[in-house]
Amino acid sequence: MFGTETIGTKAYVVGSIDGVDIDPFKTGTTKNYTESPAIFAIDASAGGGPDPTIEWSIAFGKGTAASIVADPSGTHLYVGGNLDEAEANVNYTIGTCSLTGKYGGFLMKLVAATGVCVWATDTPAVGYASSRWGFRYHGLDVDTAGDFVYTVTSSRSEKKFDDSHTIPVRGLNDDGFLAKYSTIDGSGQWVESIGGQGRDSLRDVVTTPDGILIAGTTDSEEVKLGGVKIDNLQHQRADATSGSVSGRSGYTAHFAMMIHAEETISCIDTCTDDTTTAVLKDGFCLIGSTCVANGVPA
Repeated sequence: MFGTETIGTKAYVVGSIDGVDIDPFKTGTTKNYTESPAIFAIDASAGGGPDPTIEWSIAFGKGTAASIVADPSGTHLYVGGNLDEAEANVNYTIGTCSLTGKYGGFLMKLVAATGVCVWATDTPAVGYASSRWGFRYHGLDVDTAGDFVYTVTSSRSEKKFDDSHTIPVRGLNDDGFLAKYSTIDGSGQWVESIGGQGRDSLRDVVTTPDGILIAGTTDSEEVKLGGVKIDNLQHQRADATSGSVSGRSGYTAHFAMMIHAEETISCIDTCTDDTTTAVLKDGFCLIGSTCVANGVPA
């Protein structure tokens, strides 16, 4: 099992299951599972005891359910993971939803109370979990309004998000990708590659009222997005020591980047491409990308 979410006294667990003639969800019927993504809900209240009741369960396809998050209202769950391309005699249908695994992963919306699938869409792999190495990258979050889901993934080569959108990497090595999907129907809104000339990876995404926070690792000299640049001091120190310049150098460094949720920062009245000449609304000042009103963040 690789991820959990709670709503009240209910716990929701995701992972994968593998076995022959087993009944892991206590349904009274044994089945065969071949590394199937698994999602289930249990009663986690004090009355549930050491052997809690499994309220509903889902298993399908071949892959791993790696990440799960609840919407702000606690009504729906969003689950992502990796998924092999559909094979004969393996079920890739979840109620009225169906998947193919053709892009290597999936994203789905479930009713938390019943496990009913609202929609499911083929995507690149979402999140990552390794029982061998103990790694776990969540890579999934829903915004505070419950309107959009954000995912991150990484790849050494171009990444196909659907039949019409294949996004190239920025350099010769791995890059990260941030994607936005509608919670209404799972439709993609946009995707952006993030990285430099070295090896870059996005590990997690967290939504906040002020924007989207992403975290990752890099051995590039710098990572740019829009007008913001992150300098990698580990890379620069290694280049200075060796006396040469390379796309990859030094120890891998961690980085975090905030992407503002609005097209225009809320306290800006008018501006051009040069934000230093922006006209601010009365009662505000702008410190970096943070609006401050009467001495406190707006």
